[in-house]
Amino acid sequence: MYLSRATPRLIQLITAAYGIEVAATEPAAPSASSEAQREFAEGQRHKRERYFFSRNPRLVAAAKENHGYRCMVCGFDFEATYGELGKGYIECHHVDPLSERAERDWSDGLKTDIDDVVVLCANCPTEWSSVNAPRCPSRR
Repeated sequence: MYLSRATPRLIQLITAAYGIEVAATEPAAPSASSEAQREFAEGQRHKRERYFFSRNPRLVAAAKENHGYRCMVCGFDFEATYGELGKGYIECHHVDPLSERAERDWSDGLKTDIDDVVVLCANCPTEWSSVNAPRCPSRR
């Protein structure tokens, strides 16, 4: 298997080879008025092929039960803030993301321990996984 950067030329070759029609996009017209633009074109449908890692919902449930429902970085508690609507809500993330593992480790036999995942609010994953942040909140 190999990876290649999707350059404009490569995209052109692929679309030509498979007879894919590409919708032309119009550059944004300069606004005649000083009023800020309030409407934007959206909803264009694209077809994309990609790899993804299947997650085990039992791991997520066990991790939430083990770690609780409070963000391990900032301490945010959805139930305390949103009441019944937030009860039982928290996101589960791998300490070492599956996408960063070596390709040789990608298999059906890959096992993840509950301590290899953390529970985080929706705001903390980006900060937590940044280059300068420690990988695991419990290791701070």
